[in-house]
Amino acid sequence: MLLALILATACSKGPSSSTATLVAEDPEASIFGDAAAPPLKLTHRKLSAYLAYERRMVELYARSLDAGAASASPTVAKLAEAEEEARRQSGLERAELTAIEQMVREVIVKRLYGGIGPGDDSLERTKALHDKLSGQQREELTKSIAEMERTRNEFARLTEERRKYGDANVDLLIAREVELTRAWKEKMAAFAPRSPR
Repeated sequence: MLLALILATACSKGPSSSTATLVAEDPEASIFGDAAAPPLKLTHRKLSAYLAYERRMVELYARSLDAGAASASPTVAKLAEAEEEARRQSGLERAELTAIEQMVREVIVKRLYGGIGPGDDSLERTKALHDKLSGQQREELTKSIAEMERTRNEFARLTEERRKYGDANVDLLIAREVELTRAWKEKMAAFAPRSPR
């Protein structure tokens, strides 16, 4: 799935081979999922398979990026074949990988990079400022504080993600948050600029 993202970004000539294959298998399919379809039911087995797939893909991309620096980089077709082999080894369908990747991105990455909404102390500082104001300024700030509190509460509870994916899926992602966060960071590090050798 990561290859599909890279290829779609790097090549504007058409869909990547894995995206094209997915659409060819099911012309009604969307790589972003069907809003009307129920979310994939996550299990520990599926998350373990996803994590194993991600590890294989990070190794593959790190090797291919290193090989690219040595000007012997594998072709796009070879990378697509390796991605498909890693998917087969995981035992997950393409649609399952896409769905899990989307859930991880929306839940884990939100928790990783989002903190708890508007800054740890921004609400407290805004409340302190509120106490110093009067009249209409105070009234406007009261509305802002209420919105900040609502946003912070929704963010901490992952309200939108729970509505979209279900409590059980979100709870399982959070239960395995350490592993999923590590995998996400390793994937991002694989694409970090490398110093020339």
